[in-house]
Amino acid sequence: KFRSDLTKIATTTLCSKILSQDKEHFAKLAVDAVMRLK
Repeated sequence: KFRSDLTKIATTTLCSKILSQDKEHFAKLAVDAVMRLK
């Protein structure tokens, strides 16, 4: 659930950025980074 929520947050954030075409890829990278800190 936590990972799923983080992915949704990251994807939403990336939608308005220049990276929007690759948002799923960058969302996964961001979530993986956060999960390593946990």
